[in-house]
Amino acid sequence: MDDSTASRRTVLKSTAALATIGTLAGCSGGGGTTTAGGDGGDGSDGDDGGDGGTQMPSGSAGQGQRVSAVPASANMLVYLDYEQFRTDEDLKRLLDTGVQSGTGAQGVEGALESQGLGDAIDPAKVYDMMLFAEIPEDDPMAGASSNGGAIFWTGLPAGDAVPAMKTAASENGTELTEETYSGKTMLMSESGTGSIGVVSEGVYVVGTDQVIRDTIDVATGSGESASGAVTDALANTKDAPVRFAADLPTGTFSSGDGTSGGTGAMQYTSKIDVVSGGLFYKNGSEVGFRLNATMTDEQSATEATQMLKQFKTVYSQQADQMEQGGEELKRILGNLSISQSGKTVSASYEDTVDNLIQLGQGGLPMGGGMGS
Repeated sequence: MDDSTASRRTVLKSTAALATIGTLAGCSGGGGTTTAGGDGGDGSDGDDGGDGGTQMPSGSAGQGQRVSAVPASANMLVYLDYEQFRTDEDLKRLLDTGVQSGTGAQGVEGALESQGLGDAIDPAKVYDMMLFAEIPEDDPMAGASSNGGAIFWTGLPAGDAVPAMKTAASENGTELTEETYSGKTMLMSESGTGSIGVVSEGVYVVGTDQVIRDTIDVATGSGESASGAVTDALANTKDAPVRFAADLPTGTFSSGDGTSGGTGAMQYTSKIDVVSGGLFYKNGSEVGFRLNATMTDEQSATEATQMLKQFKTVYSQQADQMEQGGEELKRILGNLSISQSGKTVSASYEDTVDNLIQLGQGGLPMGGGMGS
């Protein structure tokens, strides 16, 4: 194999690793891009206790700019700042533990090696990603629709990545047809669901054919970008390497048709208007997780707050009766904070990295051992 072929295979594996990295981080959904394809910026956003966007590496931008190019249909967003996971030792330990626990692989490196990517990835070439999806207005319980995708910002040049991806797909029996849309390259899959688009140099979008076109439209100024409650909520989340927001439909809905259970459609009422949060944010020596839920009215928020506080009380009482692990459970409950501001209910949990690793490995004292 000559040097040029080896280089192309390396680029291919690095590009394929983008999806792997998203999986390792525990994210799901799809993504968006900046209007300029990532031309820098300070990422200054609002917050709910953090300092807004983080400083991105050269060639990428803050998450506020990332949001600005997500197609308008999206009402669910997830932002992943891989740079923080790559450079923060505490977060790397947590991520490695999560991957090992979930896959049996030895941390992130082991997971990548198991997929043949261990020798190909230069983590510094992967900056961040924005995921997006559309939650149906008529049934929030149905989950996100297929109208979503993922955008990755990388240091992988399109001139190398595009031919490498086409070659690898062909070797695996799948043809990617190259087309041009608004001056941008698209690699169309046979199924039309796993296509790839080159938004700008080093910026790639993955999704259905239509998602690719919609994202390119936003990048070229021909399409509208996401706005409103979901983008405002994401901008106001904790400064964390993983941030998410969803603008949910509210009201009374019917879910399902009874064909599987034979009980007919289930009717329910949703009063959660917007959810958002930040995962793995740093607070001194501790790492935290925060979830915000904005309700349709303040009374509903009050009721939700009371329910969560009752949850803490019940488990605290159970901890007093536990023969083993009671003190640890009370410590965990003490780290769980619940608050309300107007129509918004917030819950956050902060703990040391060592304790979080223990919890992630099944160390939560919630089992037997209860006294009689």
